[in-house]
Amino acid sequence: ALLCRLRADVAFKSKNPMVGMTRGILELHRHAQRPDSISVADALSHALTIIANAPEILAQAVGRGPASIPLAAEMSAAKRLLSLLTSEDIAAIPPQHIEVMDLLLALHAEHGGGNNSTFAVRVVTSAGTDTFSAIAAGMCSLKGPLHGGAANMARAMMQDAKRRIPSGSWSDEQAIARYINDIFDGKAFDNAGLLYGFGHAVYTKSDPRAVILEGIAEKLSSGTPFEEEFSLYQVMARVAPKLFNQRKSKIIAPNVDYYSGFIYSVLGIGEDLYTPLFAVARMAGWAAHHLEEIQNGKRIMRPAYAYVGAKHPSCRLVPGNGGGSWQSAANGARDDTTIKG
Repeated sequence: ALLCRLRADVAFKSKNPMVGMTRGILELHRHAQRPDSISVADALSHALTIIANAPEILAQAVGRGPASIPLAAEMSAAKRLLSLLTSEDIAAIPPQHIEVMDLLLALHAEHGGGNNSTFAVRVVTSAGTDTFSAIAAGMCSLKGPLHGGAANMARAMMQDAKRRIPSGSWSDEQAIARYINDIFDGKAFDNAGLLYGFGHAVYTKSDPRAVILEGIAEKLSSGTPFEEEFSLYQVMARVAPKLFNQRKSKIIAPNVDYYSGFIYSVLGIGEDLYTPLFAVARMAGWAAHHLEEIQNGKRIMRPAYAYVGAKHPSCRLVPGNGGGSWQSAANGARDDTTIKG
């Protein structure tokens, strides 16, 4: 991998892994052939370079260099990520864990152009910028907690639930309902009154990605110390939508972020890696939108803004000796600003 030859202390040094990863992607620009070309062939080649190097970019961004782990042609991105991020010996990684990571990458890879980061990629692509810069723009958007931090918030909420609900009551619907009502009333977790990991602008009745992840979470946790915790997830997923509907008369369901953090925990992956892993997965989707915009985009995207502030009186320039001053048309008051003629 190309990133094995880069100076991690220079290219990736940052307290935030997402910043380090963004620098790593931009560093690839320096080593690419025709890096600023936006021909479809070159853009595709550059996109594949980014995707192929993504596991190493992430590993170096969190201070886990890849030099000690040999590359093999048959090694999947999922296996590579697990070996880099969990410090497990490659041969010791359970095949089931590799399959789960592969599925997580696939489920997070693409979700249409309506999300913030994909839109950011398409906007900068419409300006004619290169592939590395376009993907970096997506990274900068995903770094924002309102976009890339949903899985962390859902996991943190469930950790709070574990602390507030006695472990013997993790299957008790009434105990869990009391906690959920405390959430809605702003008395639990972050006191914001928000239920994290539930609801979606498109998947209002059911998120198919969450349905898949629920089955994976159940299989992974069965017979492990996480089994009781999974029962808490199941009961909350069943009770929360009912309580929300009673209050808001709206239908919600667990979304993809609800089970993601739990599964990462079972795999031995820390919370600081949730958003970076989301980024590794989404690079494929960003690249696809980047290529589509190159091929089909007709013009640069120019947003329009409507002024919604207070109305001000109109002003006119009043001639003077060697210059002029602004005068309000409403009351004739002179402004301090003088225009030199």
